[in-house]
Amino acid sequence: MPRAAFRFRRSGVAYVFFLGTALLVVVIGISALTLGRVQLRSAEDLTDSAQARLYARAAIEQVLLTLFSNSTWRDSVPHDAWKMPAAIGDGTYAWRIVDERNDNFTANRNAPVRIYGTGTSGAANWTYSVLVQPPLESLPTSIIVNGDMESGAAEPWWSYGDCVLEMTSNTDEYYSGTYGMMVKNRIDTWAGPRQTVTVQQGQSCAGQMWIRMKNEPEYVQFLLGIETEFGWEWFTLADTQVGTNWTQLTGTVTPTWSGTLISALLKVETTIEKKDFFMDDVSFAPAPSATGIIPGTWQREAQ
Repeated sequence: MPRAAFRFRRSGVAYVFFLGTALLVVVIGISALTLGRVQLRSAEDLTDSAQARLYARAAIEQVLLTLFSNSTWRDSVPHDAWKMPAAIGDGTYAWRIVDERNDNFTANRNAPVRIYGTGTSGAANWTYSVLVQPPLESLPTSIIVNGDMESGAAEPWWSYGDCVLEMTSNTDEYYSGTYGMMVKNRIDTWAGPRQTVTVQQGQSCAGQMWIRMKNEPEYVQFLLGIETEFGWEWFTLADTQVGTNWTQLTGTVTPTWSGTLISALLKVETTIEKKDFFMDDVSFAPAPSATGIIPGTWQREAQ
């Protein structure tokens, strides 16, 4: 092969190698640029998603502020209707409130509600919901009849065992009002006043009463009894020593039972001796629900 041809062939190989190397550098550069753009977009998407989540939580917090600062919100906030989106940061948020039990806010003015909050940032959208117990507008009514003793008669209280239920209006023998009840001539510690009540399975109930011993301190029990075909089961509202000054007994019970409920009643008795006592202002009612976010109800909603 002539020397000139050899030099030409070698130059051509070098030229091809140079072009290949240049092309590789271009490809690497384009790939790096593309990867950078993808990473940037991924970072932007992550930022948008994080902001959307924060905006959704901000929407729910805005509703909580409304529920706990506006006592008439049930009459002014539309049911199950999205509030117009409002600007926040680089996006928007909106919310709605739903009473899932009653389908309106006024059928039960103590009912819990579900709050939905949605946040939008860029292309990201996020919606949370949570169940909330708003402030109670009214406390549950006592299911005890003549708990304040102001009827002047014992009924519907009735005596269990040998004892006398006597209405009294003597000074220091009632806690408030005009009348109190004296429980006397008791033949045993379990002899005392009882009243039939209505309870529901698993419903927490709160009870209270004012009581004082006539002459000497004694341990007193304030009890709820549940009767089924399997017998009686007793739930203790209070078990404490009471002296000759008026003492308030309070407690909460959550009765549960197996079988069929036959009857339920409240009773007051002593635990050591059969001493006389006075009682007044007895109440027993479903326990008011705790207000605020109900634990375990946060959830993300499908978009």
